[in-house]
Amino acid sequence: MLIRFIFLTTIISYTYSYIATCPSRCQCYEDLEDRQRSLHLICKWEQVNSTNLQTLGRPERVRTLTIRCPHSVSEFSTPPPGIFHGLRNLDRLEIDRCLLRNLHPALLSGLHKLYSLIIKNSKLDDIPKDFFGYVPNLMTLDLTGNNLRIEPYSLRSLKNLIHLDLSNNSITFLANTLISLTKLKVLNMDHNKLANIDFRRLPEELTDLSLRHNSINTIHYVPNSARHLRRLDLAGNLLEHISSSGSVNVLPVSLRSVDLSHNRINYIQEGVVNKNSKLSVLDLKNNSLHELRESAVSGSASNSKLRVFLADNPLNCHCNIRWLLHLNQVSSVVVSDLDQLKCNHIIEVNQTIALSIADSTNQLMCKYTEYCPSSCRCCPDEKCKCRSTCPTGCTCYRSANADSPRFYFECKGTMNRRKI
Repeated sequence: MLIRFIFLTTIISYTYSYIATCPSRCQCYEDLEDRQRSLHLICKWEQVNSTNLQTLGRPERVRTLTIRCPHSVSEFSTPPPGIFHGLRNLDRLEIDRCLLRNLHPALLSGLHKLYSLIIKNSKLDDIPKDFFGYVPNLMTLDLTGNNLRIEPYSLRSLKNLIHLDLSNNSITFLANTLISLTKLKVLNMDHNKLANIDFRRLPEELTDLSLRHNSINTIHYVPNSARHLRRLDLAGNLLEHISSSGSVNVLPVSLRSVDLSHNRINYIQEGVVNKNSKLSVLDLKNNSLHELRESAVSGSASNSKLRVFLADNPLNCHCNIRWLLHLNQVSSVVVSDLDQLKCNHIIEVNQTIALSIADSTNQLMCKYTEYCPSSCRCCPDEKCKCRSTCPTGCTCYRSANADSPRFYFECKGTMNRRKI
């Protein structure tokens, strides 16, 4: 009992020695697994200035520092150089909602062990050229929610950076800055103002790229660029087509997952995935596709089936999409949201029906000028009775199901139907 009392007294006394020197408006926590060496601070300040950390005892013990300013803050801070100099063992620094202006190049001096830096929602529009020279070991950098218009040139000094987040800025184009980040694996640039993306301007080792909600209408790709890219997220952009050849709007061959949802895609060229041997997910939801031919998304050399998502496209009830419902076991494609697919009736204007119902009720239609079923033996003969020719001046459709075909003729604004 006496030993336990002495132990508890030691902990309380030790904890008090830290808390007594905890800076104003901060919460200080000890690392229970390593309480003799590590301290973690969470501070709520109006500004970032040198007076905030003056009362901190044994600053070399601090491993993480989080500074959060109020949502209503309106006054900008200009932190002096070396403000964090005493925190020589700091691993992680986060500054959130603190409005910063005219960052001093030496602001991060002394933080040689810093591996994670977050400066977000601070309205930064520029970062000094040599700003990151003091943190050469930085592995994660988050600059979200600022006013950057181009990727900062100062990023060039971060040779060990693995994860970079520049989302929610105002970046309009990419220069060649990011190429120098030879270890970068993950890049997030969601919610910027990019109009195009050139994979030649991205690091070769990049594996994960997110560009959601920009204004991208063109992607430039050449072989050997983005060789290790596995995941590409382009949801919420302005793409109108995807090509299988050339250098414009072609998907990198190394991809395993690509999200193209919420674009304006109305055409996908045949053979788009032929060279993508590892592609397993293709998300095409919420686009402008009226049809999708099987040849456009089949043919991948992948050992697993390609999962395609197509919901919320204005598909027409055309025979060219019947394959979606009748995939065989050897097919390389599986439609993962088949139960959500709808199509617009070709004959009955403004009528939308579930794709499965359109198929079961024989309402998937094909336009034709001449049609002769495969079961008919006299097709080459123009006088063949089972051969159907669309009358001059008419538009003719036949149903996709050859077992019980339906024929529709529209001539001079009138619709005549005949079922055979």
